[in-house]
Amino acid sequence: MSGEISGLDEVKVKVRELRRQYEMISGRDRMMLNGLIVFLVVVAGFFILLKPSLDSVSDAQLKLKGKQELLQWIQSNESLAKSLRKGGGKSQGRKPGQSLLALINQTSSQFRVPLKRYEPEGQDKLRVWVEDIPFNGFMRWLTSLQSKHNVNVINISIDSQKQPGIINAKVVLKG
Repeated sequence: MSGEISGLDEVKVKVRELRRQYEMISGRDRMMLNGLIVFLVVVAGFFILLKPSLDSVSDAQLKLKGKQELLQWIQSNESLAKSLRKGGGKSQGRKPGQSLLALINQTSSQFRVPLKRYEPEGQDKLRVWVEDIPFNGFMRWLTSLQSKHNVNVINISIDSQKQPGIINAKVVLKG
């Protein structure tokens, strides 16, 4: 406790010394010093009190903007989500009792995709070979299988032919 008192006494001595030096300064210099002290107090107050508040407001505005963009994206995709929830709208799946092989045969003829060969792999997979077919038509057929009938590509191998845009392909479908 005596150490605290001596430390406090030292502070009092320093304050008295500073006050004495302050009183020895001319009136004009004293006003300038007072103005400088007021300026430093205002600047310190800004950095201690206001700046964290302003930073917090700025962060909140950024978060709000991000959430507004997310809300806009959700609203713009609301109809798509509703159609998917109702069964995908366009997605029909297979007719009851229709095999994957029957579905592939039916859709390949609709899209004019001649099947060279096919092999069942278990109950829900089918390996299919096609030759000399336009790439774009083949991709439209695969896209239709996935989007309208829930048939997915498990594995695919595509080889180009001499004629541009014409391919041979081997694909494993699951559905």
